[in-house]
Amino acid sequence: MLEVIESKLVSIIKQNVSFINDIDPANKLQDLGINSITFIKIVVAIEAEFGFEFNDDELNYDKFNSLSDVVKYIDERTH
Repeated sequence: MLEVIESKLVSIIKQNVSFINDIDPANKLQDLGINSITFIKIVVAIEAEFGFEFNDDELNYDKFNSLSDVVKYIDERTH
């Protein structure tokens, strides 16, 4: 299941950050050029794709250090 989440997340990121080619789950969000504004756009797309809303206290960009952190959060929220 994590692979499916990861694949969908990579697709969402590529739609929101146009200059990214290769993405590794260990990549830090900042290293991918994702800032707090882009993060909110990605959050909206994640919510639509996976059918849940982020908790308000989880909308802090600094809580998600890497893509793996986001994948784990999505997995927890969808199970």
